[in-house]
Amino acid sequence: MDLFSWDSDLIEGVLVQFFSIFIGIVVLGLVYIIFGVSYVIFQPAYSALNLPYPFESILNSIGIFFFIGWFIGFLSMTKIITKGEIESPAKFFLGSFLISMVLISLITGLNFINGFVWGLILSVLGVMIMYLIKLFSEYNEWW
Repeated sequence: MDLFSWDSDLIEGVLVQFFSIFIGIVVLGLVYIIFGVSYVIFQPAYSALNLPYPFESILNSIGIFFFIGWFIGFLSMTKIITKGEIESPAKFFLGSFLISMVLISLITGLNFINGFVWGLILSVLGVMIMYLIKLFSEYNEWW
């Protein structure tokens, strides 16, 4: 067992998941700045005129933008950091699970059950994406 390869897969998992969550938070923040600030400014006028605010449905489902950002971040970081080659998906999963569990626990105010569940979900999705990237890279030259 080569210790260097074990460490590199674990560290790559940590780095990919960390930057993916960071990009997801940035996308969520940008969407909230664009639609949330205008909501705070214009909603009283719409309310006074008894009109529905046109972007309220976007603000109600704003969490999906985190996953869109996370997905784009995971694809790009996987291609940049790992270059599509992981020797041990289990160690990559372990690294991504540990960092996502810690980050989500910190984001949700030290709610460790929430961090565990969402860390597990993001890590399983990440390993599935890694498998799909490996599958597509075998059949497509452009990937």
